[in-house]
Amino acid sequence: MKLTLSAFALALAALFLFLPGLASAAVEAQTAEAQPAAAKAAPADDGGPQERPQLKNLADKPAAPRFQLPADRVWPEKPGQADICLWDGDRFAAMSITVDDNWASDHPWWVEQANKHGFRVTWFVITERVGTGGLWGTWEGFQGLRDKGHQVQSHTVTHLHVDKPDWPGIDGEYRLSAEAIQKNLKDHKVTVLAYPGGKNSGRNDRNVAQKYYIAARGVVGTPNAANRIDYMSTNSIGSFDRARTDSILFGTSDIAWMGSNKYLRGWLCTHFHGVPKPEQRTALAEQLAYIKSKEADLWVGLFDEVARYGQQRDTATLTVTENTPQKITFTLTDKMDDTLFDFPLTVKVRLHDEWASASATQGDKPADVKVVEHQGAKFALVKAIPDRGPVTLKAATPAAEDK
Repeated sequence: MKLTLSAFALALAALFLFLPGLASAAVEAQTAEAQPAAAKAAPADDGGPQERPQLKNLADKPAAPRFQLPADRVWPEKPGQADICLWDGDRFAAMSITVDDNWASDHPWWVEQANKHGFRVTWFVITERVGTGGLWGTWEGFQGLRDKGHQVQSHTVTHLHVDKPDWPGIDGEYRLSAEAIQKNLKDHKVTVLAYPGGKNSGRNDRNVAQKYYIAARGVVGTPNAANRIDYMSTNSIGSFDRARTDSILFGTSDIAWMGSNKYLRGWLCTHFHGVPKPEQRTALAEQLAYIKSKEADLWVGLFDEVARYGQQRDTATLTVTENTPQKITFTLTDKMDDTLFDFPLTVKVRLHDEWASASATQGDKPADVKVVEHQGAKFALVKAIPDRGPVTLKAATPAAEDK
């Protein structure tokens, strides 16, 4: 086909008009390469920080996976490439241990087990019963748990005793319980709720809960698939054993319906009531020891921590902005409320081959970094909080990293 001179000039002009869009598309494609599966699934962030949503929670019950779940840990292929780890510390799966209904008589035993294995526990407390004697405990006792690193969160005011003349309604159950805990415990923020079960459980209302909490725990007895967590009604199992733990670590289980990789890499949340009998405690201690033996692969985090990590991860955008032999810089943003969501995400960055180790800063503050090796390459696991400024890695000697 022949073009006249004027036709050629028009075509050339059109090409130059198109080139800026072509260049922009190339930059966007390069940025996308740095995103983990979770970040790729997040809606595009087309505004500055002041325009970014500040979500209190991911209130929807996902009808489909939020992102493509990697079957194994992700290892970026080229120096300077980065990926958001599925769970804290690049652990393979996650777990939380929670206790309902106060159960003060069990506190010493749980503290003993937590100290032995390095776990922390979330107590979901019925607030109107604190200080009334028996198993209901005292605020001084719950402050002691808080001081040891455990958490005290809401299990409502009355446990949905709707027949009480002064029943505060479902809004009051959720709101007033959080206020009571924060009034009576020092330096403690109530962020999560456990819905009460029993004959009045139908009164629970996720639309009300989402006004006051970042997440809420239900009692459906399965693990949570990592890429489709219903944060306002998470699944939770009323006990745990090796079969349930194996379902998230290996995708197999002695319980047939938990196998076939259905819950591989998921979040196993557990809830307990009383464990007063010696035989109960012996059996449970054996299971806790098994979990401890898997600590390299299993993150046992507080319910609040796992819920925060997951929602930040699910809405995150990760962009590598500079990649040279001297330094690697990335930005990390999310769509969650920065006043509530400040748990560090673990970002894995492939280092340049000549780097012996790495140091990291976020903004003008040092950032935690751990260097690991995989198939002869070095990777930095960096703890970065979304929306707190760019993160820069620089080459360091191993000795410098330890200082």
